[in-house]
Amino acid sequence: MAVVKSRKKCPVVSCLRCFRKEKFGKDVPPCRLQCDADGGDPKWYQTISRLGFHSMVGRWHISDFSKHVVSSKGLVCAVAIAPLVEYIKRRKREAKTIELADVCVKVGVRSKTRLERADTKYPCIVAIDCENPARKMYRMIDGKHRVHRAVSFNEKAVRCYVVETRELEPFVVLVHAPALPSDAGTAPDSGDTPINEWLRRHSRSL
Repeated sequence: MAVVKSRKKCPVVSCLRCFRKEKFGKDVPPCRLQCDADGGDPKWYQTISRLGFHSMVGRWHISDFSKHVVSSKGLVCAVAIAPLVEYIKRRKREAKTIELADVCVKVGVRSKTRLERADTKYPCIVAIDCENPARKMYRMIDGKHRVHRAVSFNEKAVRCYVVETRELEPFVVLVHAPALPSDAGTAPDSGDTPINEWLRRHSRSL
């Protein structure tokens, strides 16, 4: 398994495929992220972390992925966004207009600057029929800030690339839990906490 040379600097251990192969001896498809090259070259982490991660922990876990690491303390699953975006581009997938009422989104942002810089002309990424706390048709994988900005302008829909849950699997990585935001596993969902209400309540603190 590709264990990075400095875990303090690099919170990612390996992709889920390499983890399963090393820990359980599973016959799994080959690594798509090259994380097993050169014993975990830090350049690998820099490449896949360029656009951040979508964490899958706590109430936001996805059973199909987390079941493989349940016995490994301190490690949680996350989707590496950068390689997923490249995959979507290679497939020349067309963006679709999705009603926000049909999407489960992690609610809350930490920075007004980040919110203001969110550019809604770039499509979000959602997974269809993917496990989510609100049991909506779609789960937001990338684009939380764009959605919050869209809602702030009273928009009811956003353009999204739609992927299936199975398409996420090659881009799932194992991350040390302390590297994630403190509310990664407890963040409210848009089915329980409307985004526009959250924005009103936190307008002064942003």
